Formats: sequence, structure tokens, C-alpha cells
Amino acid sequence: AIIAWTYAVANVAAPSLFNDSFLRACLQNQDSFSLEESRQLYQWQLWQEELKSNIRLPLSCEKKCYEAFVSTVPSPSALQDDVIS
Repeated sequence: AIIAWTYAVANVAAPSLFNDSFLRACLQNQDSFSLEESRQLYQWQLWQEELKSNIRLPLSCEKKCYEAFVSTVPSPSALQDDVIS
């Protein structure tokens, strides 16, 4: 999850890494992802949609990741706090 998120943040497409094997691994491990990992995978999924990629998380995995993403109340980072104050 962290690697997928890192590629998304860096905006580096890696079709040889994010392929059917990656999706199978996500599906097989979806129940063991932490809340943070699920959120990261959902952000990766959003990036795939932005790229208009044909690769998508399996529906059950995407749903769990989406639920994790929207269930967390956003909080400002320390940098945002410094800028605001």
C-alpha cells in the first residue's frame, strides 16, 4: 500500500508494477490492511482514475478502501498549523 501511494504522490506510472498480480495481492490481503494502508490504496485508486488507467482495485477491495478513506476526519498537519497561525 505504501509503495502504491508513493508512486501516486510522485506521479510516476509503473504499469509493470501495478498489474494483475498487484491487484490479486490486494484482493488476497484486503482484510489485513490497516486503516492507513486502506486509505493509501484508495488514494492510489484515485490517481489511477486521474490517469484514465484501465487498472482498478477489485470492487470489494475498492469499497473497503473507500470506506476507510471517508471514515477518517481530516486533521491539519503541523506545517498547516504553522501557516494558519
